[in-house]
Amino acid sequence: MNILIAALAAWQLIEAWQHSMLLSEWRAEAELIDGRLGELLCCPFCLSPWVALLMLSIISLANITGYCLDLPVQALACARLANLGNDLCHAFCRTPRFRLPEKAVSYVDPEITVETSSDPVEHPDW
Repeated sequence: MNILIAALAAWQLIEAWQHSMLLSEWRAEAELIDGRLGELLCCPFCLSPWVALLMLSIISLANITGYCLDLPVQALACARLANLGNDLCHAFCRTPRFRLPEKAVSYVDPEITVETSSDPVEHPDW
C-alpha cells in the first residue's frame, strides 16, 4: 500500500511542478540552471524516480518514528486520486453551463435609453 501511496504522491507532485501556475516562477528559474540538475528539473520522466524515492523515504520515516510525517504524502496521493477521478469522469459529471437564450442576449429595446448623468435612471417597468 505504501508503494501505491508514494506513486500517486510522486505523480501529483510532478504534475504540480510541471503545470501549476503557482510554481511557474520556480520552473522558469530551474530552466536557467545549467548541467544535469537543470535537465533533471525540466524532465518529468527523469525527475520521477527521485520524487518517488523522496515519497517512500518520508513514508518509511513516518513508520519508523511513529509520527504522522507522511501526512503531506497522503494528501498528495488523495489529490492525485481526485484529479484522476475527475479526468476519467469529466464527460459524465460536469455541471452544464448556464446560457442565456439567444433572444435575451441579442435583444435591444429601442425604448430604453441610458443617461450618462450621475442621477439614477428610472424606468417605468422597474
